[in-house]
Amino acid sequence: MADLEGKTIASTYRSILNVGTADNAELHATTLKIIEDGAGNDSSLYLAQQKVKIQPPSGTDSTTMFQILDADGGTPIFNIDSTNENVGIGTTTPNKSENTSTDTILTVGDGAAKGYEGIIELVGHGDDDAGGDVGLGAIQFIDMSNSATNHKITSMITGESWDGGSTPNEQGGKLEFWTKDEASTPPSAKMTILGDGKVGIGTGSPESILEVHGSSGSSGAIRVAGGEGATDAMIEFAEDDGDTGSMKWVNFLNAGSDHLYWAQVTNSDWTTGKDNEMRLSSSGVLDTEGAMNASQTIDYAEYFETFDGKAIAKGITVILVDGKIKPAQDGETPIGVIRPPATSAIVAGGQVFHWQGKYLRNDYGEVQYDERIYTYMETDSVTGKKDKPSGKTKKMYDRKINPDFDESKEYVEREFRDEWQIVGLLGQVPINKGQPVASSWIKMSEVSDSIDMYFIK
Repeated sequence: MADLEGKTIASTYRSILNVGTADNAELHATTLKIIEDGAGNDSSLYLAQQKVKIQPPSGTDSTTMFQILDADGGTPIFNIDSTNENVGIGTTTPNKSENTSTDTILTVGDGAAKGYEGIIELVGHGDDDAGGDVGLGAIQFIDMSNSATNHKITSMITGESWDGGSTPNEQGGKLEFWTKDEASTPPSAKMTILGDGKVGIGTGSPESILEVHGSSGSSGAIRVAGGEGATDAMIEFAEDDGDTGSMKWVNFLNAGSDHLYWAQVTNSDWTTGKDNEMRLSSSGVLDTEGAMNASQTIDYAEYFETFDGKAIAKGITVILVDGKIKPAQDGETPIGVIRPPATSAIVAGGQVFHWQGKYLRNDYGEVQYDERIYTYMETDSVTGKKDKPSGKTKKMYDRKINPDFDESKEYVEREFRDEWQIVGLLGQVPINKGQPVASSWIKMSEVSDSIDMYFIK
């Protein structure tokens, strides 16, 4: 090899090959240098047994410092830009997005119409020495600490529980998206797409097409918001996702009136055939276009407070004294009969969700409201957050809270309190034999030796 020392390889390359080793040294153990003419020992290419280094002479950085071209010499297959310190595959101009907030290191594809996309293939290893989830490729985004325990965001595609007993292609795969809640916490998988297409948010093992779990201390809520200028946020349920003309059942929140609607439409863009069928207001009022059917229950009932604060047995008729109920005695005219829970078609006054006095009402029972102005927000072009006032506003109405309401106290709904009882007032009801009844009530049949069926009117 020594007879090559100092010789010019080809005059067109303006390079000299310098071999600084003994005559009998093996090539793989040599140190080779290609130096620019007149540059002394400032190497452009440095080859060693365990190192390959390409470095242009001082002051000669270039956007096309190193390239691999095809036979036609067109767009480089591979391009290194030493001026901006980035790499392009299939392009000479990395950082297509002109990203100024962060440095773009690698760009794949030129964006030209070539009949194909910029695709990166990641091929996993074919053994089980890593254990657990292996078989497919993976992408990991690591923060500047370059620590495996400090991934800022991680997106991984892996095989599932491959034990090396079959080829990776015969195993399932899943896609996981990992994020960090804050700097001091390790990353964790926030969303998972299983090999069968099931999507889990907050869970890595979804059992439905979409399953959402809240994190510790939070609910698994899904929020659907209308776009800029829209008044509705909609969820659409179609009979056939391939037939845009088929009838669709939809429920959505109308932001203008704060009602939840159930509607049917016959046009996918909502321009024709829209009919509201049912409406639930923010104050709890339910309106329906059609009928309400109760298959097994056939009476109307209301909750009443007992006179002595104690429970009354079902099937006992009751009278009303000073607004409270107590068992009827012979010669008294009852107003109704005690009913068990979940047996009446309609039950009023249950106060299921909160204390009945939580919101202020007038003497007619109407809820009182405070008016406020709601301002729509738009995305701030600088911060990227949706916290910039858009100039568009609307009136909102909030129910007035009773100052006597104590949110810290646990509320128990009336169904589970002895002093509140359901009284059947109208319709067909079973009554214990021997109980006082009103003259207007009609005995319909004998249910058993101890119970008769009456129609209360």
